[in-house]
Amino acid sequence: EEHDFTRNLFTMGEAGWQMWDKEPAIFIRAQVRLHELRKHLRKFTQIRTEAGSVEYFRFWESTVLDYISFFGGADLGWEIFPRTQVLWRTHYYSSGPRFALMRVGNFQ
Repeated sequence: EEHDFTRNLFTMGEAGWQMWDKEPAIFIRAQVRLHELRKHLRKFTQIRTEAGSVEYFRFWESTVLDYISFFGGADLGWEIFPRTQVLWRTHYYSSGPRFALMRVGNFQ
């Protein structure tokens, strides 16, 4: 079945209708409830470990940014966050729900 919208969305080129290299956003329209849609989309962040268990890749957590910064360096940071020039992480303090921003790395 032909779907002009998705074909145009995933086509890179100079024509005005070719959108892939223009970094378009994706809007989801679904006939299911939000929790069902969330459950469906969560499978795309699952990673199978060496032991065979399934974990979620929580790319937004500060420990992931620490790992990327310490072990992966700029190459891994650029691979995961290609349009990010500076990554920031948050700290949670035991004295209360305060957050501080700290620069992790510059992945230019």
